[in-house]
Order: sequence, then structure tokens, then C-alpha cells
Amino acid sequence: MLHKRGSSNRLPDESSCADHRPKRHPAAPSEVWHYGGQKVALTLPACNPSEDFEDGLTVGVEVVALMFIAFVIRQAVGLFRLAGGTREGEDE
Repeated sequence: MLHKRGSSNRLPDESSCADHRPKRHPAAPSEVWHYGGQKVALTLPACNPSEDFEDGLTVGVEVVALMFIAFVIRQAVGLFRLAGGTREGEDE
């Protein structure tokens, strides 16, 4: 690694960093969570397993449908090649 004359390998001082602020982390000294000195209200949506199942079923049906379409196209290509007199894998 090349260095300019007079430069050092030291890291910059923390005081020279433009954005040197202490990082804030959530803290729970008791039952109440605080972040940056403010109380955090923990409001999570209600869990609905049937809705999650329906979402998974929707995605699953779409994936299976795409796989079926790809299978049908592959079989149709094979039939056209067979009808044309060429074997699968042979180039014309």
C-alpha cells in the first residue's frame, strides 16, 4: 500500500469524525421500554394464523400452477419434435 510522504497509518481521531454521536439503544430498566429518553409503546398487530395460512396457500397455488405450465410446455415441445421426426437432444 502506498502512502504519501508525511502521512501516518493512524486512524482519525474521534473528534475529527463529522457524525460522532453516541449510539442509542432501547433500554428496559423496568417493565417500560425507553428509547432516546422517550417511552416506547409496544403495539403489535394481532396474530391471525388462518390469514397466514391463506397467504401461504395463495403463493403455493401460484408456484404449482407455474410448474404445471412449464411441464405442459416441455411435453408439447417434445411432441412437436417427435412429430417432426427429430429426437430430443438432436440438433437439426
